[in-house]
Amino acid sequence: MITAGFLMRPIPTDCPLAVGDVLHQAAFGFAVVDGVDAAGADVRWEAAGNLHPARLSRQALRDAYHLCHPRGLLALSVTSPELARQVVEGDAVGAIGRLLLDAGPARPAELREWLAARGLLPSAGFGPWWERVVPDLDADPRVTRDGERWSIAEGAEFPDPTLSPPEPLGPPGSCPAAGALDLLCALARAVAVLHGAGLTLRRSGDPFSRVGDTFVAAGNPGGERAADVRTCARRVLEQVLGRLPSEADLPSSALLASVADVAPDLAPELLGVLERAVSGDARTVDAFALLHDAELARATHQVRTSFPHRRDARVVAGFDTHIGVGKALGAQVNQDALLIAGEPDHALLLVADGISLCTVGSGDVASRLLVESMRRWWQESGPGLRGASAARVQMAIREGLVRANRHI
Repeated sequence: MITAGFLMRPIPTDCPLAVGDVLHQAAFGFAVVDGVDAAGADVRWEAAGNLHPARLSRQALRDAYHLCHPRGLLALSVTSPELARQVVEGDAVGAIGRLLLDAGPARPAELREWLAARGLLPSAGFGPWWERVVPDLDADPRVTRDGERWSIAEGAEFPDPTLSPPEPLGPPGSCPAAGALDLLCALARAVAVLHGAGLTLRRSGDPFSRVGDTFVAAGNPGGERAADVRTCARRVLEQVLGRLPSEADLPSSALLASVADVAPDLAPELLGVLERAVSGDARTVDAFALLHDAELARATHQVRTSFPHRRDARVVAGFDTHIGVGKALGAQVNQDALLIAGEPDHALLLVADGISLCTVGSGDVASRLLVESMRRWWQESGPGLRGASAARVQMAIREGLVRANRHI
């Protein structure tokens, strides 16, 4: 058990160090004690460099080093980083308690810095994680707060963590469509931990596993982060739809074009995130961006589905556009064009943003030609799309845009 009352502290000359103790030095990082005698200690550095000493005198220990709690989160992250990550994901209150034993009373920003620096939680993922943790902290008598500062109560105890064996995610097709957004968030969070530590997904075997409710990703140095984003997206599709052909045989972009027909229960918010992930969108360059998109999509889905369906609901569509003060002063023309065509229950809405450089170009002409071409296309094809599947509608609109582009 861990008992409150111990802080990461300076090491006095007569401190009884033991083999296995974890030390911290602000410039060098963390080290594990390998041997102790009256004159000092032999240490093994977590990330050794040419300037890291293998032997520390008692005076050096006293002047520049701190001793970590033997069962605190910092020591655990050095001696058993995988177990430390499991504690952060599976026992958040215990993780905060162990960190406070070392750091003393701390604000959330200080806790975030420690967790991110130790590779236990990506800095970008701390906000959502902290929001989920705070209600549990408030309800737990072992943890107290004074304003923004959190601390552990006198005499608080936390059970010793044990490492659970990893298990596979489950066979392809084992995830229900309703759980796909949660799965994407979990996978993105696991990969974000790797990216925060400078690693990318392992390419051999299955890099994903789960320990209880915690998802874990195995990593290697190097690699391409954007490829990890695509892997997460495709893995979600496979866990929902079943085993898929290779990317070469069935590109994810082609799969997403018809996935709404195959799995109609998938949240539309999820499909948008997956499409951005597999398309190589510059805004989704790593797992931090993917986690942000996935968490936002999940929150949007929860808000949308929390309201009852109203069959009498109505949507009013209209538009207005203005060139803007800056362009007006530069004697440019308004290059926007908009289209609303069809019936209230079956309509096409289109925004064309013409692009020109300074006063050179014909963005206004291009946007107007696009609207005219799509209006004619809708008159010809729109009635036949009433009641069509999302995949068919998407393909038809694509064909209309290709024709309009040739016309322009």
